[in-house]
Amino acid sequence: RLAAGLRRPGTGVLVCMGVGTVTYTASLSGWYVYEDYVWPQWETWQQGVAATVQMPARSLAVWSRFLTESAWGPHPQALRAVSLVWHLLNSVLLWCLARRVLSTSGALLAMGVFLLLPIQTESVAYISSQPELIAATGVLLALLAVSAGRLWLAWLCAMGAMAGKELAAPALLLVPLWAWWIGQRWSRRAIVGWALSVCGVGLIGAWLIG
Repeated sequence: RLAAGLRRPGTGVLVCMGVGTVTYTASLSGWYVYEDYVWPQWETWQQGVAATVQMPARSLAVWSRFLTESAWGPHPQALRAVSLVWHLLNSVLLWCLARRVLSTSGALLAMGVFLLLPIQTESVAYISSQPELIAATGVLLALLAVSAGRLWLAWLCAMGAMAGKELAAPALLLVPLWAWWIGQRWSRRAIVGWALSVCGVGLIGAWLIG
C-alpha cells in the first residue's frame, strides 16, 4: 500500500516534504552564529527601499529578514524556520522542473536528494545562507518560466535570483541552455534580446561593483 501511495505524485511530494521537515527540525534551535551578524540591519522600510535602489544584490534576502524580524522579532528560530520554508519551496519547484524531463519516480528521487543532501544543511541552518535559498528560488522559477515559453517572465525571475544573491548571475546563461536542452528553438529576435540583456546586466553589475 505504501509503494502504491508513493506512485501518486502528490503523495510522494508530501512524504518528501514531511521527511525533509522532520530532518531539519533540529537545526531550528540555537542562537545566532558569527556570520549571521554581518547582515545589513534596517530600522524602517524606507531605509530598505533606499538600500535596495543603491545595491539591488541580496536585497530580497535582506527584505526577507527584515519582514521576518518585524513580524516575530529578532529570534533566530523564526529566521531559520523561514529558511526551511524557502528550502521546501525549492524542492517542490525542482520536482516540477524534473517532471518535464524525468519520470515521476525520477523526479521524486531528485527532490529527495535535493532535500536531504548533507551539503544543504548549512543553507538551512545558517541564517546568513538564506540568500542562497532565495537565489535558488529565482533560478528554478526562471527555468520553469522558460519551459512554459514565458521568456520575459524567465528574465524577471533571473533578475529576482540575483536580487537574492549575486552568485545567481549564471542563471542568465542557464536559461537559454535549458531551453535548448528541452528542445526549444528561439527566434533571432529573442536570442539578440536575451544577449543584449545579459550584456546590460553585466555592465550594470560592473558599475555597481566599481
